Order: sequence, then C-alpha cells, then structure tokens
Amino acid sequence: MDINWNDAIICKGNNYRLKNIQKKEKINIAAFGGSITQGSLADSVKNSYSYLVYKWMCGRFPDKQFRYFNCGVGGTGSLYGAFRVDRDLATCEPDLVIVDFSVNDAACEEALETFEGMMRQVLSLPSKPAVIILGNVFYDRGESAQVLHSMIARHYGLPMLSMDTTLYRAVLEGKIDRRDFTPDDLHPDNYGHRLLAECIENYLDRTFVS
Repeated sequence: MDINWNDAIICKGNNYRLKNIQKKEKINIAAFGGSITQGSLADSVKNSYSYLVYKWMCGRFPDKQFRYFNCGVGGTGSLYGAFRVDRDLATCEPDLVIVDFSVNDAACEEALETFEGMMRQVLSLPSKPAVIILGNVFYDRGESAQVLHSMIARHYGLPMLSMDTTLYRAVLEGKIDRRDFTPDDLHPDNYGHRLLAECIENYLDRTFVS
C-alpha cells in the first residue's frame, strides 16, 4: 500500500523538546488517550501502536534506556483526561507523550476548552515532555475532533499527525479496504496499529538528528 506518511503532518510544531530527548540517557515514553491508545482490538498490548513506537525507539537509540507507560482508558475524552494528568501521567515522569482523544471528544466548543486545559497541564509537567498529538477518525464517515485539536496544536506549537489525510484518504481512494485494518470502522487490529506506529515513526525519524 502506497501511503506517504509525510501527508499526516498537519501541524509541524516546534520540535525543540523532541530533539532534546536525544540528549537524555533515560527516556520515558507515555501514551495518553482512549481505547485506541489502550490497544483496543490488538491481540496484545505489545501490538498496540504506542508499544510498537516504544520498541522502535529502543532500536533507534540502542545506547539509551527506555521505559514505556500506557495511560489509555477506553471510552474517555479530554474532559476525563484533564482529571487524569496528575494521577496517571505525571507519575510516569514522561519525556515523550503521544496524545489521542480525537474520536472521543465531540467537535464542539466545550471539548475544545477541555482539550486545551488538558494539554496545558501536560506541557506544564515537571518533566517538560515533548508531545505528539495523534488524530484518528471514524473510517465509515470520516468524523473526528481533529480540526478542533489542530487549533490547539497550532496555538501551542505542537506537532499533530492525522489519519484523516493519510489512511482515511487511502480508503476513499480505494488503495486499501478499511476491513483490512479495522473490523468496526474505528479501532485498529494488529495491522492497523502497525500502520499508526509507522506514521509516528516516520515523523520521529525525520525529526531526530542522525
């Protein structure tokens, strides 16, 4: 399947925090979101997109020590996420956080406010983590809160990657059948998680200094 993962970058952001990761010897990677982040429909957490990214990072920087934390809770949006930053995320002392509440947040002003409040908490954590926002989508109708979340990404200079402009576009163009990677038009199977990981890995690889 021919997907240009560079098309996923709908907001490049300021990558100084991400590049600073390379200066560290010990790096904590956390995934923060809903059921997709939790690994729903993958047959093991080790086949979830965030764990695959963690393993990729281990291979990309074999001289560093990595720890992985999955802070996904199914069926929750950024409103509940805002209450979980201190409880679930801060304790991980993350250096890199992958955030995805795109399919659980409604496309409304209230969700925009809760997402911004949550992101301000994440960015203010003592560990000063780099953040990547991931935008997933309903593959039967193309709906998500991506547009609202991208407004926050641009305002705070955060990178955001979109499945709307890549994987969903490939579905619409007939390059891939959505049943090849999602049985319910939303949650990815093992192959779907692999595709999400490839998208994130592509962005990280082009951002890090060799």
